[in-house]
Amino acid sequence: MQWTAAEFFAGDGATTFTQRLASVLGIDITRVKIVSVYEGSLNVDVQILDNADAQIVNENQTVTPTVATLTEMTQLNAKLVETLTTAAPSVLGAA
Repeated sequence: MQWTAAEFFAGDGATTFTQRLASVLGIDITRVKIVSVYEGSLNVDVQILDNADAQIVNENQTVTPTVATLTEMTQLNAKLVETLTTAAPSVLGAA
């Protein structure tokens, strides 16, 4: 992405990014988790969580989402690559 970390976080860019990524992938926003953001250009590590109804409970009785299946991740990856190669560069925009 062509932003600095400061630009990414300005004006709640992380939320905007998460909302737009969920929209592009056609998934619920609660499944998108930003793991880290760092500059190189701008790198955003994202984790896509499994559907809400496929949650597990740990020993402390708290709900922990599981990571999406490999098949679904392959499909989501293809959708994201297609979108990023055909849409405007700001489709996931933080600016």
